[in-house]
Amino acid sequence: MKWVSVFVFGLLCLLQGCQSAYQPINNNDDSISIDEIKTYIFTDEHFTSMEDNYYDALLQFKNKYPSQKYVVTIADSNDHKELVERYDISKFPTLIMMSNDIELMRIEGNQTKDNILLKLKNTFEE
Repeated sequence: MKWVSVFVFGLLCLLQGCQSAYQPINNNDDSISIDEIKTYIFTDEHFTSMEDNYYDALLQFKNKYPSQKYVVTIADSNDHKELVERYDISKFPTLIMMSNDIELMRIEGNQTKDNILLKLKNTFEE
């Protein structure tokens, strides 16, 4: 199930990357553009059962803002040890969103899809 979610999410991100339209998330001048955001999902083979909520929440969030360009890196803890160390990852899964090397949001561990969606909404629709 994990690989199906990863494949679908990756495919949607790839297809979305073909669009170049830019629109801020809200009409406030202080809003953050998803165009400027790098998203990292840190995974570990021992915690794959907890990852589905992260992928589902990101897909739902992406569907809410279909004109935005999303750049998502899925980093396995064994294959991307340098990123795990750089971002001080101690729990899996971990979702980090960054803009200009500033961490905007971090969600760690076992979370519900609704909780992840709420944190995304609070970060980008303030």
